[in-house]
Amino acid sequence: MKRRPRVTIGPQDGGGPLLGFLIRRFTYHDGAAWNTMLDQGRVLVNGLPGQPDTTLRCGDEVEYRVPDLAEPPVPDVVPVLYEDERVLAVDKPAMLPCHPGGRFFANTLWSLLRQQHGYRHLALVNRLDRETSGIVLLAKTAEAENNLRSQFARRLVEKVYWVIVEGAFPDTLEANGWLEPEPDAPVRKKRRFRPGTLEEQAAAAASRPAVGAPRPGRVAAPANTAATAPIPSTPEWAETRFRLLRQGNGLSLVEVHPRTGRTHQIRATLCSLGFPVTGDKLYGLDAHFFLRFREGTLTDDDTARLRLSRQALHAASLRCRNPQYGQELLLKAPMPAEMAALL
Repeated sequence: MKRRPRVTIGPQDGGGPLLGFLIRRFTYHDGAAWNTMLDQGRVLVNGLPGQPDTTLRCGDEVEYRVPDLAEPPVPDVVPVLYEDERVLAVDKPAMLPCHPGGRFFANTLWSLLRQQHGYRHLALVNRLDRETSGIVLLAKTAEAENNLRSQFARRLVEKVYWVIVEGAFPDTLEANGWLEPEPDAPVRKKRRFRPGTLEEQAAAAASRPAVGAPRPGRVAAPANTAATAPIPSTPEWAETRFRLLRQGNGLSLVEVHPRTGRTHQIRATLCSLGFPVTGDKLYGLDAHFFLRFREGTLTDDDTARLRLSRQALHAASLRCRNPQYGQELLLKAPMPAEMAALL
């Protein structure tokens, strides 16, 4: 399985040079690097090698042939929780990315399942962060994918997470409000939670997009691929209920019921409420953990404060309707041993 990003040129990019488009669209290389790729014939326009000054037209297909690079190792044993002709549910281990992105392509849940089982159509219906473990639901046909996505959009799917946080969490807590970029964060993609009012909640419900419509600021992923959605740059309404399960060792085990499905919703909300997720490098005790982790400079003291090599967040159960038979489908994934050991 090769990585072959393809982009169809739209009206906004038609008429400009190929090099300028590549620099704007794929920011992980600068102009000099893209010139090298063009010299090597790794960028094609409508199937033919492109040149820096190739003028793009609306409808042109640009393909980037990514060099084969060694990917970081990942867990490759993925327990199957449920499977029939149309649906596949698995218990994703922590440290395994769901979909291709950045340094990962073949070493992702989506790619591994396709390689190991030979699925022709396999679409991620829900996704988890790389360090989050638990239930991931996948569709094996386009019809099942549309049915399940509709259930998620209409909030007919019940999701429950387990999370371990720093500190003494209250018995119950309901957090309704806005997730928005955190302007002073050292990491650009970090978000924060801001409580909202009942009036704002009603307005958010009234402005909810129709079922199947893409959310503003997001890119709709093709049905048979696994594209990475960008972090929204505008505030999003989020609703989350929390219930304390256990406490010990200065930590709290909390059951989470998210009513909305926003990027980083649970982690960002807990961090803003003063209960950072144990082991979380971005929303934990110190956001600079993430920078040092990315640079490979985490210290022994950092590791001790993190307590865990992964964020202590686990998708424990998911309830939906089987798209083929219509009956209730209840999926459960046991707590990973490394999380249980913390308490």
